[in-house]
Amino acid sequence: MMKLTAMMMLSSASAYTMAVRPHMPTRTSPLRMQDVAVASDMESVNGPDAITYDGGEEEKEAPSRFKAITLTALDSWGEKYPRLKEKLEDIQRSALIFPFKASPYLVEELIDWDMEGDIADDPFYKLVFPTMAMLIPEHR
Repeated sequence: MMKLTAMMMLSSASAYTMAVRPHMPTRTSPLRMQDVAVASDMESVNGPDAITYDGGEEEKEAPSRFKAITLTALDSWGEKYPRLKEKLEDIQRSALIFPFKASPYLVEELIDWDMEGDIADDPFYKLVFPTMAMLIPEHR
């Protein structure tokens, strides 16, 4: 009986083997070949001693680790942007209800801190910072 069970398992396992695909040689992309052709044409135009810029000589800074602005770090950003400081209490209250995390890029680059009027009218400010005005009066 045991022999029969083993034979059945082996025969059913062979049905599940997959055919191996033959190795297909990889082809170089036409774009790559065009790049090589353009580079050789540029050498014939400029000469073999021409100086070309390849963009690799600049020393690049290592990217700094992303650090989001959270509710705990909001006071330090209020020091950096005085117009934000007057709105901190409203933001901190509403952040108890709405989740809050902001990108430094949004706060530093996209919000127009020099605009005339109320900073809360700036579209990126509205996008980033929660306010109590987002709640209906009975939920405040």
